[in-house]
Order: sequence, then C-alpha cells, then structure tokens
Amino acid sequence: PRPMPYTLIGMSVKPNCDGVGYIHGIVWSVYDLPMSGVVVQAINSTTGFGPLVSLPTNADGIYQMIIEKDHIEGLWVVQVLENGQPASQTWGQHLGGGCVNGAQELKADWKRVFEIN
Repeated sequence: PRPMPYTLIGMSVKPNCDGVGYIHGIVWSVYDLPMSGVVVQAINSTTGFGPLVSLPTNADGIYQMIIEKDHIEGLWVVQVLENGQPASQTWGQHLGGGCVNGAQELKADWKRVFEIN
C-alpha cells in the first residue's frame, strides 16, 4: 500500500450554540509551517450526508466547512485530499446533542509527514 503523506496530529470537539456546525483545522508542512492550498473532505458516515469539501487552506493553513443544523448529528469522518485522491487515513468523531452538552464543532489538525518525489 502507498504511504499517506498526511497524518492527523490533533482532533477535538466542542459545543457551540451558533445553530450550525463547523469542521475546521490547520494543515502544517513537514517543516512545521502552515500549508496553503490543501483540501479536506468530511462525510457523515451515520447519515451518508456529504462529502463536504473545504476550500483550499489559506496562507495560515486554515480550512473550514460549515455544517447546516439539520446535518450535524452523526459520525463525521475527515480526510485530506490531493488531486481529488485520499492523502491521509480517515479519522472520525461523533457530533450532535444539545448546544451546551453536545458537540457541534470538530477541529482536526493535519501534518504533512513526507514529500512525494
């Protein structure tokens, strides 16, 4: 199997009461600098909603996807894409529940672990 050039370096959830959900994070280069132009995909594997695909990361390495209120609940899996193909393993986290005790926001940070020649 082909090794994946990106790895998950941190994942956390938190509640928010905005009425929408968010999947966001930062992508870091092999040199620990923010990477621009990286795309992340998210799919709700419980409901089949998605995939949501982020805009390319900005100059600070930040990406964000907004989840409409009706689609927050379920197991969300996230993955880095390169040229439309998987460039990391998939990782998942449950979202949903009330705005105070639930989780509507998923932060997933990634790091490129090697360059492909």
